[in-house]
Amino acid sequence: MRELLALVLASTLLFGCSAGRSDLDAADQPRGRPVPLISNGRAGFIDSSGRIVIAPTLRPFSNWGQAFYDGLLSLGVADGPFLNTRGQKVLDNGFFRIWNFSEGLAAAMKTTNSKWGFVDHEGKFVIPPRFPSYPEGLVSSFSDGLAKIDVSGKVGYIDHSGRYAIPPQYIAGTDFDNGYARVVTEGPCMYFYDEHFDPCIRRDPIFAPGTGSAHKAAQSAQSLCKWRFIDKTGKPIFVQEFEGAMGFRERLAAVKVGGLWGFINLQGAFVISPAFLQVRSFSDGLALVSNDKQSGFIDKTGALKIPVEFFKAEPFSEGLAVIGHPDEGYVFIDSRGKQALPERFALASRFFHGLAHVRPRWSDGSFAYITSTGKRVFTYVVTGPIR
Repeated sequence: MRELLALVLASTLLFGCSAGRSDLDAADQPRGRPVPLISNGRAGFIDSSGRIVIAPTLRPFSNWGQAFYDGLLSLGVADGPFLNTRGQKVLDNGFFRIWNFSEGLAAAMKTTNSKWGFVDHEGKFVIPPRFPSYPEGLVSSFSDGLAKIDVSGKVGYIDHSGRYAIPPQYIAGTDFDNGYARVVTEGPCMYFYDEHFDPCIRRDPIFAPGTGSAHKAAQSAQSLCKWRFIDKTGKPIFVQEFEGAMGFRERLAAVKVGGLWGFINLQGAFVISPAFLQVRSFSDGLALVSNDKQSGFIDKTGALKIPVEFFKAEPFSEGLAVIGHPDEGYVFIDSRGKQALPERFALASRFFHGLAHVRPRWSDGSFAYITSTGKRVFTYVVTGPIR
């Protein structure tokens, strides 16, 4: 029962394992996007004041992706349709595949074995279908003005016109964010996906290139990939290469050297030397870290501000962070490490746009959205299994 309800509400936690995840991360929720809820085994949405904007009548197809993008919600089937924020069905154009919208465009294809293109909110191809599908290629959503395109094992980036801003040349790469992307220029090699570390997910290596003789060579050599930061012209930002690299948050980026994580500034200089086995990016001026000797939240000088004396912890969001233990419950702390709200919860998410999603106790199926003062603006009860 706990695993089932954790699909409705759970957090990705740095220390220890959680039973599941939900699409409630603050960093992943643009302001104004309706907030998902589950009631009686069906999904709906509320706004930031707790008002229901879409009644809970939808099938909760996934605990990962049920969210609005560019004002549209995918109903979880490959060919559409979408709902708008009023709950009206739109864009039911019979695509064979269509992804979530981002920056006004969505990757789509019309028929099986056809090419990928990008459509607008009316379902019209703005970028004609010309990009190969798996296994010959992959496409990604637009991020920071560019979309990542994989063609025959090489990664490049297109702009909104469909032209290559950076031709396919990298063996691996991330989406652009804040003007930067991280790419691997030489291979074969292997890497682990460290951007959102989850100790409950087995961290199998990813091989780049990922198929054929290059895959076997990388697996045999066990050589780690070297990551570089590039700008939107493809020019390297820094001379250094890193064993791992996360995106810039609050003007600092976590990078891995010699198996340990530290933080660099926008000039590529280390402001916090590599010393940590696990890290999360900075938020609200603090970063969650762990090494052999200490775990907790550090400030931008690397000083330990809040020691971790608890089993699980989430990064700060909107001035508060979740800490706790699955057997003892979870509380919210402030930047001094003091408990900010008197109540202890069976489950709790980070705050996003003024609200946190909580389960007050295990003894019943009640859930709630609370403000940073602990006020409940919306409550509901899960009475049956999620289907």
